[in-house]
Amino acid sequence: MEESSSDDCDVVVIGGGLSGLAAARTLSQHDSSLRITLVEANARLGGRVLSVDFEEDGNGRRFDLGAHWVGRTQTHIMAIMKEFNLSTQKQFLKGTKVMQAGGPKIRTYNSVLPNVGSWFALIDLGWTLSKLEKLSAKFTLG
Repeated sequence: MEESSSDDCDVVVIGGGLSGLAAARTLSQHDSSLRITLVEANARLGGRVLSVDFEEDGNGRRFDLGAHWVGRTQTHIMAIMKEFNLSTQKQFLKGTKVMQAGGPKIRTYNSVLPNVGSWFALIDLGWTLSKLEKLSAKFTLG
């Protein structure tokens, strides 16, 4: 491993996901003389945004392994993804879906949305999303 001194860069950005890439870009745009080092633990940039090909069955299917459900209403995220040449995939809605969330259990479902447990949980989710939308409208970026 090569030794380096603290004089080799002005700023270290930890993580090459969307946030890290955007932070490095913003710093560079703000002051092009900054020597910026981006540190990423994985062999690829993009963080949790990742889809992989699954060719074992010969159908050329793709599976999302990272962040999911980025929509066109999320204009800031979409702009960053475009800038870093990260693409979205159309959501496959027909047939059986496979999901693993919050533990080792793998579940399948056939509806558009996975079962959240109860009607109360679904209503609570809707209320929470509504509240978050109202809160986010109070902030401006830039």
